[in-house]
Amino acid sequence: MVFISKPSTVNSRSNDFSSKRVFELRRNGDLDDAYHLARELYSKTPSDPWVQRAILWCLIDYCKLAAKQNNQASLDEYLQLISDIPVPEDDDIIKENLQRITSLRDPTKQLALQARAASDREDFLEAIRLLKEAVKLNPDDSYLREQLGWNFYRQAKFLLGKGKQGLSPTKSLLVQYLHLGVTTPSRLHSLILDLAYKLAKTSDNPQEFNLAKFMNLWGLDNFQGEDFEANEYNGNTYEPLVEKTTRLALKHAISTQDRQFIELSLPLVDKAIEHSADPLWLYWMKAKALAVVERFNKAQQALIPVIKAKTSEYWVWEFLGDTHKNDDIELAISCYCKALSCNPQDMYASNLRIKLAQLLLSISEYSAAKYEIERVRKFLNESGKELSNDVELLTQSADYLSAVTKNNNSAFYQEMSAQAEDFIFADLPWESACIGETFSLPKTPHKKRTTIYTLLAGAPRPISLSLPSQSPELTGFKCGDSVAIKVQTAAENTLKILKVQKRQSDEAFDIFHEEIGIVDHVNSHKSLVHITVSKGVDFTVRENELREPLRLGDLVSVKLAQSIGKRGSSFRAAQIEKSNASIDSCKAIQHFDGECTITDNGFGFVDDDVFLPPDIVKKFQLHDGDRLSGYAVVNFNPKKQTWGLKAFRIEGRR
Repeated sequence: MVFISKPSTVNSRSNDFSSKRVFELRRNGDLDDAYHLARELYSKTPSDPWVQRAILWCLIDYCKLAAKQNNQASLDEYLQLISDIPVPEDDDIIKENLQRITSLRDPTKQLALQARAASDREDFLEAIRLLKEAVKLNPDDSYLREQLGWNFYRQAKFLLGKGKQGLSPTKSLLVQYLHLGVTTPSRLHSLILDLAYKLAKTSDNPQEFNLAKFMNLWGLDNFQGEDFEANEYNGNTYEPLVEKTTRLALKHAISTQDRQFIELSLPLVDKAIEHSADPLWLYWMKAKALAVVERFNKAQQALIPVIKAKTSEYWVWEFLGDTHKNDDIELAISCYCKALSCNPQDMYASNLRIKLAQLLLSISEYSAAKYEIERVRKFLNESGKELSNDVELLTQSADYLSAVTKNNNSAFYQEMSAQAEDFIFADLPWESACIGETFSLPKTPHKKRTTIYTLLAGAPRPISLSLPSQSPELTGFKCGDSVAIKVQTAAENTLKILKVQKRQSDEAFDIFHEEIGIVDHVNSHKSLVHITVSKGVDFTVRENELREPLRLGDLVSVKLAQSIGKRGSSFRAAQIEKSNASIDSCKAIQHFDGECTITDNGFGFVDDDVFLPPDIVKKFQLHDGDRLSGYAVVNFNPKKQTWGLKAFRIEGRR
């Protein structure tokens, strides 16, 4: 064993001959010089505690180097030298380091140290090999198992980044991790599950990697509180671990009919729903899972929030029908009819049509059933396919053959859908409404929408909603028709129309009350007219949407609705007509009487209260001190964000 690898440059007779100098040399990386000086000091003053500290720290550093180089012989000799040197009684730090260094004689500690060095240089396979050896030597050491788990995770993460070629070895590492018996729950355990989720997503085949089976082994009670919370990273929000893994695991369990996992996971699903900011798809997977274990009533209840959010999607109504077909044929037929009223493409609707046809034949609705089967036959023939033998047999009966084939079943769908709609929307009240105009947005002119005005309880005026004009709910209605609707609150407190039906009334737009407004601005260049009804209630309309031209100062009768969107509320008129009402009937107009002040810029004020625009000043040739009476309209100043009054008519001048 050699302690000094180069000639010492320390002059023992210099002022540097002190324990302080030993520490300086160690800090500068001159360990050999430091140790040479420390030995000389110790030979002269072995009882000096600072000299003892100096030589002990040098030997501790040598021990660490020997352990890093896996030089057991040198390590033993250094430790022997340390044992001959007294340790200062009050130096707990040296005692702690000596205890740690002494433990390096344990081969498992050496392996762990080497594994850490391998992991630091990202040689995770070497780290795994070393730690496996260490665990064999000391299988009860939880620290070694945890470190092995971390290196399984690091190597698996690296392999998964390689795409498909890394799937099999990643799976192997994850399975090995599950047999480690690490302490749970933990950050490592959650990260392993997140990696398993990514593996399952990449594989997209439960036969290759089944997340439900993995989670069952991982332990459904091992989620931590933070696993129920969304994560923020680089300005993006990522859904909670428990939510995404549970949803995908349920998908795998459903596809493989894993009833055991479904039953075990349902309490976790409910907890995830409780914590979720948007649990819609958890409800959907829960409903499908409950159907697998034949708890159909529970499945229907879980499905209700999904249907309310996805009213126009055929697949939610189809699934609702599937849950009823064995115990309530009429309701199942109604659900299937509602699904087909959503106009799904034939490539997606063939199975749905066949299921409906089979139920219709069971209640002798041969014509309606024949339409569904023949439509599927036509689609399959165009695709080069044929009806299955089971379905073909249904078409051989005399009643089927003699039935009249309909041109379509649209009216039948509408008639039969009511029961399904009532099942879902029975708890919602009917709201009075009217059909409004059809419109499209500039960016999507081909997508027509129809306005629906509804007056909710306690609201001062109707609000404006809309549906796609092709929606089956709007069939047979025209602008002004009275209807009743069912609505529910959707995302960002917006309202979603769920159902529309006819409502008896003798008057168009009967839910509105008449309000008197005034034309307070006309933009001829842009062909826009601005109308104010009262403070905070104003709107703009295009001239081509008016029945007759309007001029500045005209009073109008309006039937006004409020629109509530992401940018706040705004107003729009369902009807606008010129009015012969008294000027005092308009809440936006106030009478004024006072002395005016005219500025050098051509505008003025009456008693510092009413603004006199330049055109009024010029038209009436107003001067400072003139006494005026007239009418002003409430006016919003966007720069000052305040409301004021602006004169539009002068009645008298004194």
